[in-house]
Amino acid sequence: SLFWALVLLALIVYVFALIFTQAVADHVLDPMAPALPELDQEASRKYFGSLMETMLSLFMTISDGVSWEKIISVLSSISLVWTAFFIFYVAFAYFAVLNV
Repeated sequence: SLFWALVLLALIVYVFALIFTQAVADHVLDPMAPALPELDQEASRKYFGSLMETMLSLFMTISDGVSWEKIISVLSSISLVWTAFFIFYVAFAYFAVLNV
């Protein structure tokens, strides 16, 4: 039972990490998109630089390893939609997965 709960958590983190990594990479590489502020550029490389870094960032978010503010600032600089999606991820992970 614990094994399957961990598999489910890993799968959820993986799917959301794919989405967030792609969103940040698309914004950073798009020449028509407005540039991120300097602090958010550094944070985007640190927290969303690769799929594994994004997975680690998302896991650290729900396990109190990193503050939400550091991760959500990058997403809010890109779009409020990604901010809402991140809040949905955290709420879903806390209440639907970790609370079971």
